[in-house]
Amino acid sequence: MWSHISTTTVSSNVAQVDFTSLSTDYKDFCLVITNFIGTTDNAECYLRFFDASGNIKTDSVYDWSFDGRDSDATSGDAQSNGLIRLGRPIGTATGEHTNYDIKIYNPHDTVKFPTVQYSQVYSNASGVFGEVHGGGFAKINDGGNYKATGIRIYPQGGNIANGIFALYGRTLA
Repeated sequence: MWSHISTTTVSSNVAQVDFTSLSTDYKDFCLVITNFIGTTDNAECYLRFFDASGNIKTDSVYDWSFDGRDSDATSGDAQSNGLIRLGRPIGTATGEHTNYDIKIYNPHDTVKFPTVQYSQVYSNASGVFGEVHGGGFAKINDGGNYKATGIRIYPQGGNIANGIFALYGRTLA
C-alpha cells in the first residue's frame, strides 16, 4: 500500500525538483509527476540521486535503458552516464506535456545500487502521443555505502514551467 508523503506543485520556472529526505519509514517510493511542462521545447527529463552523504551525484555512475513508441518505435540506453534519462523529449506547445510514474526501489540498501523503473506518457514536439517504459540504476559508492538519500528531477535545458510532483512511500509488512 502506497502512502502519500508530500507534494510539490510547480507553477513558475524552477531549475529542478528535489526530494532530499527519503524516510527510512518506507522501503520503496513512487514519484507521480502530472502535467510536466518544460520551458524548452523538445527537451528530455532527467533523474539523479543524492548519495549517503547527501551530495548530488553528477559523475558517470548511471546506467539506463527505455523502450516505447510515438510516431516511430523508439528506444535508448547508456552506461556510465551522468544521469538517468526518463524517456523521450517533451513538447511545450498548447496541450503538450508529459506524465510519469517513477518507482524507486529500496534506496536505503547500503550494498545494492539504487534502482528506478518508470513509465512515461507524453506529447512530443510534433504533438504526437507517445509512451515509454524504462529504468536504470546508480553505481553510487560513498565510502562503500550505496545508499541514496534523495532524488532530483530536472529538464535537459531551461526550467520546469509546470507540474505536480507527488511522492509516495511503501512499507513491507
